[in-house]
Formats: sequence, C-alpha cells, structure tokens
Amino acid sequence: MKLWACLGTGIALVLAVPADAQETGAGTTPPRATDPASASAPDAGDIVVTAQRRSERLQDVPIAITALDSRAFVNSGAKTLSDIQGIAPGIYISQSTGYASAPISIRGTAGSNTFFVDDPVAVYVNGIYQSSGAFSGTSLVDVGSLEIVRGPQGTLQGRNATAGAVLITTPDPGHVVAGYGRLTFADPTEVRAEGAINLPFTSRIATRLAVGYYDDRGWATNTFNGKRIGGGRGFTARATTKWEPSDALEIRFIAGHTYTLVQPALTRYAATPANPNPAGALIPAGTATPGVPLSAAQLHAILDDNLFALNRPTFTRITDDNAVLNATLHLGGVDLISLTGYDSISSVGQSDSDGFANTAREGFNAGSLPAKVFSQEVRLQSADSGSRLSWIVGGYYSSAIQRMNFNIYNFQLTVPTRLDTRYVAYQDGRSFAGFADATFRILPTVSVIGGVRYTRETKDFTLNAPTTNVVTGALSGTPIVYNPDQAVFDNVSWRAKLIYQPSRDLLVYGGYSTGFKSGGFNAFGNDPAFKPEKLNSAEIGAKLDLIDHRLSLALAAYTNLYSDLQVRVGVPTGGVAITNAASSRIKGLEAEATLHPVNDLTLTGNVSYTHGRYSSFPGARNLLNQGPIDASGNSLVRSPDWQFYLQSSYAPQVTANKKALVEVSYRYRSRIYLYQTDQLSSTIQGVPLGELGARIGVTDQPSQVSLTLYGTNLTNARSVAGGSITFSYPQVSFNRPRTIGLQLEKKF
Repeated sequence: MKLWACLGTGIALVLAVPADAQETGAGTTPPRATDPASASAPDAGDIVVTAQRRSERLQDVPIAITALDSRAFVNSGAKTLSDIQGIAPGIYISQSTGYASAPISIRGTAGSNTFFVDDPVAVYVNGIYQSSGAFSGTSLVDVGSLEIVRGPQGTLQGRNATAGAVLITTPDPGHVVAGYGRLTFADPTEVRAEGAINLPFTSRIATRLAVGYYDDRGWATNTFNGKRIGGGRGFTARATTKWEPSDALEIRFIAGHTYTLVQPALTRYAATPANPNPAGALIPAGTATPGVPLSAAQLHAILDDNLFALNRPTFTRITDDNAVLNATLHLGGVDLISLTGYDSISSVGQSDSDGFANTAREGFNAGSLPAKVFSQEVRLQSADSGSRLSWIVGGYYSSAIQRMNFNIYNFQLTVPTRLDTRYVAYQDGRSFAGFADATFRILPTVSVIGGVRYTRETKDFTLNAPTTNVVTGALSGTPIVYNPDQAVFDNVSWRAKLIYQPSRDLLVYGGYSTGFKSGGFNAFGNDPAFKPEKLNSAEIGAKLDLIDHRLSLALAAYTNLYSDLQVRVGVPTGGVAITNAASSRIKGLEAEATLHPVNDLTLTGNVSYTHGRYSSFPGARNLLNQGPIDASGNSLVRSPDWQFYLQSSYAPQVTANKKALVEVSYRYRSRIYLYQTDQLSSTIQGVPLGELGARIGVTDQPSQVSLTLYGTNLTNARSVAGGSITFSYPQVSFNRPRTIGLQLEKKF
C-alpha cells in the first residue's frame, strides 16, 4: 500500500497544478494545443512509438516505455542489447555466459537461459519475434528505433511478453540517394565498421542496403594458451525494399544475414576441492564446495589482471538467415496488415563448463542447435488513432522446429569415470492466437482500453540420451529414451486501463493486465513438462510535460504476482533441470526524466526500485540439487533492487559550421543473485556496480563528418555481470573493463 500511496501522492500534486501554470515558461518550444482530441497529432520533436501496433506520441501511450531513435541509439554507444543496460529503468541484461546468451530481465523477471525454454521478455525485430536470450548478444546494425516496453504486453505483442518487450525497427529506404559510413576503433583490440545507403529506383520503389562488421580480440587473456578471450566477430548484411504500387498499398521486403562469433571470458567462481586419489573424481560426492569463495590471489588475477584459465575453447557461432514480408492495404478508415517472418538459425559452440584449466579431470560440453521458425500475423485495424474509437483485431501463427545435438563430457570431474552423455532432442512447437484491442474515449478527457488474446501452444518433444564410458566404449547405465505425449497449453490474457488526459502535457493511467508464458520440456531430462508461467499485474502511472516542455517526466508503480515461475536448477553430473516456483511477488517504482535547462544542454535520468522475491518456493533445490529447500523470501535471480542512470549532454554550436558534443553518464545497479538458494554465499552474488562513461565529439556540418572520442567504465569498476550453474558450481562472466574508443562517421 505504501508503494501505491507514494505514486498516488505525486500524481495528486501534479493534478493540483493549474492548467495555465503547466503551460507557462520561458522556453523556446512553440505553445501546443491543449485540446485532448489533438493528442494524436505529433509535433516536430515528439517521440513516436509503436508499442500499441500503431504510430503514436510517446506521451499519449499509457504504457511504461523508453524509446531511442537512430541518433540517440548511436550516441548511447550501444552495439548490442547488452549495452543498453541502465538507459531504461527496471531492465537488467547479463553479459554473455556462453552460447551467445545474455538473458534480459525486466522488472525483476529473467529467463532461465536454457535451450528450448522460452524467455519472458519478447524481442521483436521489424515485428518478428526473436529469442531474447540469444539475440541480446547479436550486434545491432542500422537501427531506426528501439523501444523498451515494461510490463506484460501479451495482448498486442504476443508470445512470451510477460515481463515486457523490446521492439527494434530498422529504417525504411528513402527516395534520395543518402546514407552513412561509421568506423570505430577501441582499446585497441576492437574495430567496427557499419554503413547504409538508400537506392531509389522509381518514385514508388526504393531499397536500403546496410552492412556491419566487427572484430573484437577480447579484453582478457587465457593463460592456458596465451590467446585473447572476451570478444568475438560478427557480420551483418540487410536489404530492405519498399514498394508502393498504389497510394493504397505498401509492401516491404527485408532480407538479412547475420554471423556472430562470441568468445566469452568465463571462470569458475568457487573453490574446488582436489581429490588426492587419481582414480577417483576430482570432486567426490558430498565434498563439493560451491559456496567457498576463490582465494584473494585468484580474484586479483581475474579482476585486476584479466587473467583466466580455460583448457577448452569456449565459443558460440550463430548464423541467421531471415526474411520479413510486410504488406499494408489502406481501405479508407481501415488498414489490413500482413506480417510474415522466416528465420533459419544455426548455433554451434563449445564451453569449458568446469571453468578452470585441468586437463586430467575436467567437464566441458559441445553442441549444435539448428532451428527454423516461421510466423504469420494478420491484423485489421482502424487507421486513425485520434478518433473516438480505435481498434485492432488479428490472428497469429508461428511454427518453430528446434533440434539439439549436445554432448556433456564428465571426465572424472564429479564421477570416478570418464563419461560422455549425448543429448539428441527435437521439439516442434506451434502457437496459435487471436486477439482484439480497443481504445474508446468516453469523455473528452477520459478513455478506456480493453484487450484480450487467446493463445494455444502445442509442443511435440523427443529425447534420446545415451551415456558412454569413453575409455571402454561401453554404455553406462540405461539410455534415456523419452517420447512424451504432445503438451498443450492454452490461455486467455487480457488488459484493462483507464486513462485521464486533460491536455497534451498530462496523462494519468491505471490498469490491470495478465500475461502467459507456455510450459514445455527440459532438453536435458525426462521429467514431465514443466508448467506455464502466469502473471497478474496492476500498474498506475503518469506522463507529464512541464516548464513549457523543457521537463518531461514519466512515473510508474506496479505490483506483479507470478504463479509457477519457471526456474533453472543445476545438476552435479552436468545439464540442467527446470522447476516451477509456486509464486513470486514483485513490486516496484520507476521514474524517468528529461530536462532542457538551457539551450543545447539535456539532462536525463531514471531510477527504479524493484522488490522481487519468491513469496512461496518450498520445493527449491540448492546448488548441489539437494532438497527440498524452502527458498520463500529469497530474491529473484538477476534482479537488482536499485538501479539508476544519469546523463548530461551538451551540444553547442561552437562555430558557424561546427557542432560539439560533450556527454557524461553514470549507471548503477545494486547487488544481484545468480541462484535462487544459497544466497548468503558470495559465490553466487554480483556486488553493486557503478560505471562512468563519457563522449567528446565534433561535427563538421558542411561535410557531415563527425569524430567522437569515448570511454566506458572509466573507473574500471568490476563485478559479476552474469552466470549460470554448471556441474553445481557457479560459472560467471564479468562486466567489461575500461574501454577507450574513437569513432569516425560520414553522412552523405
């Protein structure tokens, strides 16, 4: 109740300010209409978002959203989704922990980072659903806009958007020859090149080509072989063609190819007991010490000298060929939209999952995960979002065929023999959905929103997992052969909101919504299907423009109640298990602000408080997969209680032809936990982390050439940024140390 009372008091104070006082000030922005009916008409400089599947002013959308346009994205220095950490409140993105995976957490809810298991944060690129955990490590090239939408978005955004969604849009081609080239050198182990060009063919047909390449040698050294790790390479090529055969029809075809190689710097983050018996396991049963921290000397080598020791190459190669066909037919006041997507993805990798250099007795894995994904959405929606009634109805279908060939090698690490368990798994998942959403203005200043989505998902799964003694070649034990009946999950999700908007400069909303993430099968075991994850969420918020539009504020308070939250559990012999936490409760506050105190100076900041706990989890398993253990009251994994971000950006005109940029930023997050139990142990914690960044640049406007010097993590603060439990031991990655870079850009 205190949470709601705090935000309610703030909104009441804002509502108490007379309307004429909200419209006065000494700014240079022209006065705007106060008629709420004009709220849908963006002015120059307004931020436009598409979170409700249509273009709207950010200030008119009753959802917690952080939006970046193409220039803001470039100025943020972000290269992957992992780099936007801190820019939006309530979002935490881990660093890669192998297989190019960096789980995204929004408002305290993160994915399990496990094969065949869906994530609670949906990532959409040009409207097509992506696996957020894998996509977050992919290099982003030629981004048009990026929206981070917080809270359940299942009604409109669709699959697995219980925690929120990240919407990425690439630019349409223009009808004049124009483009840019950008070259970046950093640290000096990294080089990036990116460019795009518009190629108009006729007044109705144009194509945009975009390419990007990076080569990062890595920031750490593997003392086992002297090679650099912590980097990678990547290449992206994309062609977008827009054809307007008539004024009523628009067709976009986007085809892309992405290659990503990730070589994460990982280490075991707990002391390992050494068995003196050379014929036995390195870690005999009952003697594991996953809660005992590394020595001071070991931590110094990792955190201060960036030295790691891995005797097995750790890498992931992802190849993704994709295509999108988007057609919009304007039928008077109604639009008919078809959105078709196809992805062919191949992921191949290997990981030194024991996390240290021991060639006599070790644990590691290697595997491949090919997948083919097809999706089709059809929507019929009103064309004018400013009318009294705006609505959307539609249907969605997707098919994902996934295969896994994965070997876990346990060479006298936790067993006395040398074993190879090969997991051959197959999953055919299909999702069907129908949805409808409408906004109705019942009074000039009051609107209501109602939306509903019915989802039915089916999953066919098979697993064959023989274990072989690599010394004798004989089978060890009985192979796992698992061919369960088809799993079917269906759900009705909905949202309802009340909106009060007395002017373009003030919007207050409150609402209730539900979310759903389907259950499924664990690719590493023959357990019955785990349960779907369900969410009930209440939220109130406000968006304000004050001081003649020099100050923008966005406030939100929410409470989320999850049932059957899907949780990853480590297994001492290798692999993972999936279980459901009975219930989890998350409540939080978020605030974002942008202030233009004087011309050319912009101050931005955000803060979030997230109280995420397992409210009932009596059947948890500890790091050694022992239980049941009551984890009720423990913190949710990868969910910092506090986060904040501050940025000052000064862009003066220094001469008639030159514009400068001076920018300083600081981002902070409090302690995180990597596992649901054993949370008193430092080995599964990431200590609080604050990172200072800066950018200094100059643009020659006649030539449109910009040169920028930048630095990230200037104080070289270090902390655990991500991790997983392998062979019941924490294996972690760290945030990147201090980086200095130089960026050259030419527009034409």
